[in-house]
Amino acid sequence: MRHGLARFNPAVRRGCWPTIGAMSTTYRFSFEPSRDKRELRRQLQAERLAMVDRHQRAVHLQQVLRVWLVGRTETSVGAYWPIKGEFDALPALYRWSEADDARRIGLPVINRETRQLRFHVWYPGCPMEDDAYGIPKPKETAEFEPQMLLVPCVGYGPGGTRLGYGGGFYDRTLAAISPKPYTVGVGYGHGYIPWRKPSRTTCRWTPSSTRTAWSGSGLNDDTPTGLGFGPGPGPGRGAKTVSLG
Repeated sequence: MRHGLARFNPAVRRGCWPTIGAMSTTYRFSFEPSRDKRELRRQLQAERLAMVDRHQRAVHLQQVLRVWLVGRTETSVGAYWPIKGEFDALPALYRWSEADDARRIGLPVINRETRQLRFHVWYPGCPMEDDAYGIPKPKETAEFEPQMLLVPCVGYGPGGTRLGYGGGFYDRTLAAISPKPYTVGVGYGHGYIPWRKPSRTTCRWTPSSTRTAWSGSGLNDDTPTGLGFGPGPGPGRGAKTVSLG
């Protein structure tokens, strides 16, 4: 059952979008980033919520994501319900799904036994309930294995090293899934941590030469407002990356 986009898309505005160039000025922290991951997560989440241009950045990424999806062949995407100021990809994904009835969007549901994520069909107005963390999830909709994952980032570092919330859900899920879905991390530029390195338990996120895909619009490697990466067995192999704004 389809419902109108306007009911759940707070980012839609007049059709006037900011440019990538306007988003790509160097971000300056309002704090000294901690080397302690727990404290760094807290800092980055607070900084994200306090960004005065967060809505503008979100509107911009909605447009970039919609354009980027046009060139993709996947018909199923595992997304996430945005919390704590995360970028909301669902409006762009819903527009993408409207073009083909075979396309599906899913939201994660935690398997209590394996602590891995399963993805259940989501659409605007579908039955929802809160999970153990108070995050909405689909209620009794069909489960499927997504061909693509959009993964929210608290922070990220060189070569596609993601900083998440520390629960390890995506690491466990991606380690168990076969074949691996094409995986794209999404975050704002304030979360870029130059010294970020993967831990032993972190799933390998491999870099790719497609990083400059949006450079013609003014984006540069030092100031991404979004990030794309993919899991694979080692540097230079596995899924490719594309920058989302």
